[in-house]
Amino acid sequence: MLMCLKGFEDKKIENIFWEKDRSFYNPLGIAIFDESLNPIIDNEIKKIRYDSINSLNNYPDDLKGIYQKRQVFNHCLKFYNGKDLDNLSKKERKNWNKIPSIIDEIHKEIPTY
Repeated sequence: MLMCLKGFEDKKIENIFWEKDRSFYNPLGIAIFDESLNPIIDNEIKKIRYDSINSLNNYPDDLKGIYQKRQVFNHCLKFYNGKDLDNLSKKERKNWNKIPSIIDEIHKEIPTY
């Protein structure tokens, strides 16, 4: 979901989600998954941005914003339903199994947890 929020490139929308939806604050996700996911998310955001730029002249002016946002969600749904996340988790599983203490990893990223 973070990819979708960042794909909008709208801090106001992103802040509303961070404020209202506490599911984004996941200590395990932050400590274990963020490092491997952030480069992939950044790459997908570039694709979303490229798609949006290429669609600028394809829609009437009064519908551009709607269609561009729709493209963000379409892209995110395809990504989440695709094999990329499955492949990443299979690859990262080896690293996760080597972690002696999950709570220590969380404390490295979030010392107050």
